[in-house]
Parts: sequence; structure tokens; C-alpha cells
Amino acid sequence: MNRTLSGRELEVARFARFSLSSKEIARMLRVCDGTVKKQLHHILPKLHLNSRVDLVRLLPAFQGAQNPREEMPES
Repeated sequence: MNRTLSGRELEVARFARFSLSSKEIARMLRVCDGTVKKQLHHILPKLHLNSRVDLVRLLPAFQGAQNPREEMPES
């Protein structure tokens, strides 16, 4: 199994580390929330993780990084 994340998977992981919901991530990336869920489904096994909580723990927010919720477009 390929352990390298695609560009889109990296984007999803970046937003997921802020504990954003799939819907919120989908809005930021302008895709369907099902697409985000599918990407997360691929990300977790690649990184040997069991849940999104594990992903948040693995990829802590960098100091000074702004939470994307603050930039999220209104729906």
C-alpha cells in the first residue's frame, strides 16, 4: 500500500487537524462532503490511524497557524 498522501489528501489533513467537520472542509475546498469523507477514508490507513482524533493528535496545529474556520465563507 502506498503511504504517500496525495496533494488533495494533504489539504484535507491540514483542515482536519483543526477538527473541522467534513462539511466545513468541503466548503473550504469547494467539493462535496462525500469527497472529503472518501479522502479521510484513504488518509487514515495510509498513516496507520484509526480515527480523525488520531489524525488531529498526529498533526498538531502549528504555532501561529490560523484556524481556517475564521476564513470560512458563509453558506
